[in-house]
This record gives sequence, structure tokens and C-alpha cells, in this order.
Amino acid sequence: MVQSQFIALAALAATAVTAATDKISVQVHRNLEIAEQSNIVVKFHCDEALTTHRRRLKSGASRTETIESLVDSLKEHTTKSQASVKSLLANQQIQAPALWANGIEGEGIVVANIDSGVRYTHESLESNWRREYGWFDPYNKTNHLPDDLRGHGTAVMGIMVGTKGIGVAPKAKWIACKWCNNGCNELMMVKCAQFLLCPHNNDGNKCDPSKAPHVINGSFGRHTRNFSLEDIIAKWRAAGIIPVFANGNHGLEGCGHSGYPGMSPQVIAVGNTDDNDFLALDSSLGPSILNKTIVKPDISAPGENIRSAGHLGDDSFISQSGTSLAAPHVAGAIALYLSANNGASYDQVYRALTEHADTDTLTPPNKTCGGIPNTQYPNNLFGHGRLNIFKAVAASIRGLILPPPSESTQVLNPTDDLSTCGTLEDNTHYIGGDLTSVNLTTVESCCAECKKTPRCKAFVWYTLNGGLCWLKDTQGRKVHVDGAKAGVLPAPASGRRP
Repeated sequence: MVQSQFIALAALAATAVTAATDKISVQVHRNLEIAEQSNIVVKFHCDEALTTHRRRLKSGASRTETIESLVDSLKEHTTKSQASVKSLLANQQIQAPALWANGIEGEGIVVANIDSGVRYTHESLESNWRREYGWFDPYNKTNHLPDDLRGHGTAVMGIMVGTKGIGVAPKAKWIACKWCNNGCNELMMVKCAQFLLCPHNNDGNKCDPSKAPHVINGSFGRHTRNFSLEDIIAKWRAAGIIPVFANGNHGLEGCGHSGYPGMSPQVIAVGNTDDNDFLALDSSLGPSILNKTIVKPDISAPGENIRSAGHLGDDSFISQSGTSLAAPHVAGAIALYLSANNGASYDQVYRALTEHADTDTLTPPNKTCGGIPNTQYPNNLFGHGRLNIFKAVAASIRGLILPPPSESTQVLNPTDDLSTCGTLEDNTHYIGGDLTSVNLTTVESCCAECKKTPRCKAFVWYTLNGGLCWLKDTQGRKVHVDGAKAGVLPAPASGRRP
């Protein structure tokens, strides 16, 4: 249920390619135009791109091939360097970082997917794969290590539990089953469903129901009247497993086009919203054809232009759109909820998510489905609203603190300047070490926020959305992100920080 989509980042030109007209005279440009020639001057911020470019020149590649290769390498570099920034926006929208800041990151919870597999060596996924009873490939029972030839499953898992800022529940564990290889075989899907109900070891023996996951994500479905999975879903539910499914990408076909199993009343179906809280044009609309009184989707979540782990390299990232990317936001959010509310039932989780979803920020399309007005919730467009996992968890835990959503209450003294924040690094982002994020309009306020936040040692401020400040407990590896400003707080005289 994914439609792949390349995101043309506006920062690409400023980040990596600069038409340096100030270094070439107007007359030279004019002479080149008359000769029907062109000239490109490239400024490299990435040593790898420069090395690749030089290698192609030495190998005798044509000018066109060299330029095409250069553009591809720059796109790849920009994708990698900006992946964590783009991913964090979706997580911030559902307020997952506010839970991270309170120490709720999915510990003790296991999530699973039925998909194309997972690249288990990816830098965002390798540390939290549960190896014991953690993988099944029904196509090749001698394949004991997770892999992914298509990429869909890796991206989905990255959204659920990926580290380095891309996942909703980065300290949850994951297991997986490969349903889709070259194709998606229904028999293999049933085998995967059975495996997750009672995971077994590599040789297919010693099934152990205690190893079953807490949450299963299914980013698949179709508009059908074949409801063959109802029995196995009922068994999942009886075993205490919470099933989450994408609602489908058939919104342009009108009402009543939820996919199956998403249309089932036994699962949480997820619609797709963008970063402005508009419903995605292709997000499937309810009601369920199983029963027209069943509202679908149940809830919506960010699913447009979502960055996640890629399957082509251990440090690769991709950008995709669809309810396939929205559903794992909900599955990951459930992992956070269960981490904070040990043993919560399906009904308790469902009520928490749906009763505390955001609706005020939504812009509904000018349509109604199933006779429910588009401004009444739940409806067959957004369901109960757009996911807000902080509100859902905060309703069950007293004293949970929401980090400041806007301007910091602490500002630098008039006599202070940015020297008290250390030396700022322009166009720089620090990978990892994220504590929390705050919307702040100036880098000075970002520095001040870091100073008052326990464990904060470094910060990165971005111009995104009017100003976004990320607080970090370590500096981390540096990457180039256009417009970002990064700094490390100087150690106090004692050499220690609280």
C-alpha cells in the first residue's frame, strides 16, 4: 500500500550544488552561450561525492554520464543527511518525542510486521532485532537472518521502532515474517500469521506462544469480499495481540473502499494525513463493506513523504507515502502506550488512542461518507482523528510533563551572547543522541533550552516550521544540513554537567 515518491528537497541546490556565477565573468558565460556550450561549477560539501566525481572523470566517462552520476550521488547524500530531520517532523506531529523526554520509548514491548522482510543490518534496526524466535521466511526455511528484497518491510519497521530518530518506539524490539518475496503469496501470509501467533525456532519446531509480539502491523490489504483472515485475527486478539492495518490507498475511488483486513471490526485501521493535517487524496474512505455501520478508518496518522530505513544499504533511507507508512506510526505508538501501561488490553488501547486523537487541527475534504458529516468525529474520512500518543498516554499517567511546545520560558540574559553556547557550526546536524524537540524561533532560545534541560550537552536548531530545536545528550556524527546551526555547551569549570 505504498506509492513511492521522490521528494525534491529545496535544500538540494543550496546544500550541494552551487552555480558560482560570481567566479565566472559575464563575458565568459556569454561566449559559452554563443558557442552553444554550458558550464557547471560544483561546490562539494561531501568528500564521498567529490571522490566519486573524480573517479568517473579519470575513467573516461562522458560529460553527460558524469553529470548524471554526480546528480545521483548528490541526491543520495542529501537523502541520507536530511533523513533524520524529515522523520522527526512526523514523530513530532504525534508528540512521540514528548514521551521520549519522559523516559517512555517502548522498552519491554515487541512489535512485528508481515511484509517483504527487513534489512536487519540497517544502522537503525540492527540493535533492537530480537534474534530468538524473531524471524521466519516461509519461502526459504534455511534463511535464518532477516532480509528484504523489496524495501517495503524495512521502511515499515523503521517507522515503528527505528533508532536514530526515525522510529516512534526506538527501544521496542522487533520480529518479522516474510510474506512477499518476488510476489505476495496468500498461503505464505497465512503461515506468517500463524508464526506470529506462536513463534518457532529456525527449524520450524518448538513453537512458543510466550514469544508472540504485543503488536502486529500489516501495511497491506485490498478491496475484496474475501474475508479469510477473520479466524486468525480473532486468535491474535484472544492471545492479547493488537493488530494494526493500513486502511488502503483507494480514496480517489470514493466511499466504502477500505482495504481488507483494515475494514475488519477486529483491527485498528489507519488513514493517511500530511504534515498540515490534510487527508491524503488517496487515503481510503469508509464505511466498511462488512457492515456499513462500521466506521473506517479508526484513526489517522502521518503518511505523506515519510523518511525511513532503506533496504539497499545499512545507512540508506527512502521517502514514501501511503497508508502503509501511516499504520506503523500507530503500531509504534501502541508500543509506547503499552510500555507505559503494562498489560493494557486491546479495548483499553483503542479507547486511549481514539478518545485523545487530535481533531481541531484537521482540514476535512468537502465530502461525506456513510451519512456522517465531515466535521463530526468519528467519521469515515479520518476516523476518530489524527493520532496524538502523548495525550493518550498522559491520560493514564499522572505527572507526565509535556515539554514546552513553543517559545522557551528561559532566554539568554541581555549580557549573554552565543559564545556561552560554544562555537556554533553552520549548516551542521549531529546524528543521534536525541532527548526531545521544541519549537523555538531562534538559535539563542535553543541554546537556552539546552542549558536548563537535564543531560543536554548539544543542540541543533533548524529553520523548519518557523524554528525547530533538537536537544541532545551527545554531539554525534556531523552531517551537512543546509540552514541548520549546531552547538555543544562548554563544560562547566568542574568539568561536569548534571
